[in-house]
Amino acid sequence: MVTFFPEPILKLLGRLRFRTSYGQNVLRHSIEVAFIGEALAQEIKGADPEIMKKAGLLHDIGKAVSHEIEGGHAVIGKDILEKFSIDKRIIDAMKSHHEDFPYESNEARLLQAADAISASRPGARREAMDKYIKRLKEL
Repeated sequence: MVTFFPEPILKLLGRLRFRTSYGQNVLRHSIEVAFIGEALAQEIKGADPEIMKKAGLLHDIGKAVSHEIEGGHAVIGKDILEKFSIDKRIIDAMKSHHEDFPYESNEARLLQAADAISASRPGARREAMDKYIKRLKEL
């Protein structure tokens, strides 16, 4: 079997199955961001869909241990990925998704967009119907 990530990274991804953020399962969200990011990158000249897919999957990896390590999950995730020598292009894309770091690539900006799309789609997060309708009207 071919794997793209070291075993400790895969184990951290598995831990995301048991984490939620605003009622949204973090692993499902990360998989969705990977698919959305890949699709966006396919439409942008010069963007790398494969880097986007991997960065999308790993963008919230810091949430697997954010209850154990002090700091924001993007910074924690960047440090984890650097420790395991993950491709710098993936790290550069994921570390900026909450603007903790400057954007260094098209993929960084696309990842932020993919993350926002996944988090804001109807049904992604728990919210009262009246809040959802209000948010739609504001859009």
